[in-house]
Amino acid sequence: MRKRNWRAVILSVILIVVALLIVSGIVVFTPWQLSDEQAYLDVVATMSIKKAKGFFVKFPKSQYRDKLASDIIAWCKTERIPGCFQAILDILPREHPRYPEILQLSEQELTNRTNSTGKKD
Repeated sequence: MRKRNWRAVILSVILIVVALLIVSGIVVFTPWQLSDEQAYLDVVATMSIKKAKGFFVKFPKSQYRDKLASDIIAWCKTERIPGCFQAILDILPREHPRYPEILQLSEQELTNRTNSTGKKD
């Protein structure tokens, strides 16, 4: 039979307990609220207008605010989803610097849609 090295066993147990305390401390003290960067990445990953609106409401002074607006505008231009620019107008604060541009794009989209349906009739 082998003799157990009790020092090694005790040291292992102590290290495991310390590791568990550190991990539980990190979990307890980790903020549950998303940071603006995490929220921005979530919105861009899903391109959800609802999440974008929540982002603009929750983080009105975020450094990612203009970048998110640019990303959504680019996405609408690429995807050409009817009503996309109007949806942006509904979520974007009126004081945003790109609001007039999006308003113009929304009006242009509406005009194009009206003209294309008018030609078919």
